[in-house]
Amino acid sequence: MPRLTLTVLVSLTLLVCGSASAETEVFSVSIVNDTASNVVVRDCADFCSSSPLTLNLQSGSRAPINRVAGAHKYFSVTTVGGARLGCVDLYFAAPSPGASVPISRARPCPGPGRTSRGAIGLGILVALTIAVVVYRRRRSGSQRSSSQRNSSERNSSQRNSSQLNP
Repeated sequence: MPRLTLTVLVSLTLLVCGSASAETEVFSVSIVNDTASNVVVRDCADFCSSSPLTLNLQSGSRAPINRVAGAHKYFSVTTVGGARLGCVDLYFAAPSPGASVPISRARPCPGPGRTSRGAIGLGILVALTIAVVVYRRRRSGSQRSSSQRNSSERNSSQRNSSQLNP
């Protein structure tokens, strides 16, 4: 894929996803394959294996990626055969046009320990729903046992009064 097409594709992705606004400076950096083997680099928005942005980098080649400062952006790195080598994070605290991120800096990919805010919110919502259901069941159960107790007391009272008045 020509570099210009890739740069345009990544720029459009950033704009559509809301990562770039009129005040945000977009700058180009490069992922550089400084290893002796060909590698596959994938964008890791959610699931690295299903990313629409996949780059096949030959040894010594580079690919431009547009970035914004202050945002982590992980790319998984695998062998051509699919063995995971790790991830590179294209994080820059300040705009750094022309910066290069070598594949040799790949580290273990962030795992499931990174919980998104949406998942936390969903967990809280589920916990609150369960709490309300349990509360309502206990409350309706205590009301039933109270009405059963009252009914039982009335029956007992009626039996006692019928025994006193033959």
